[in-house]
Amino acid sequence: MHKGTSYGSIVVDLDAHHVVDLLPDRSAPTVTAWLAKHPGLTTIARDRSPEYARAATLGAPHAQQVVYQ
Repeated sequence: MHKGTSYGSIVVDLDAHHVVDLLPDRSAPTVTAWLAKHPGLTTIARDRSPEYARAATLGAPHAQQVVYQ
């Protein structure tokens, strides 16, 4: 990461192999809100970011979380 650079989040359908959405940042509130609008998700693949972990738990509490390194 570089000072003065903004980072977003990319949402990908791993079954269909296509980008679903681009989010403006990596914050838990942004990702939580997106997940809450898509209640049918059953599995979330994410990195080990605590922000993504919190977002997945709050936005899709019934979805299984798969974490990669």
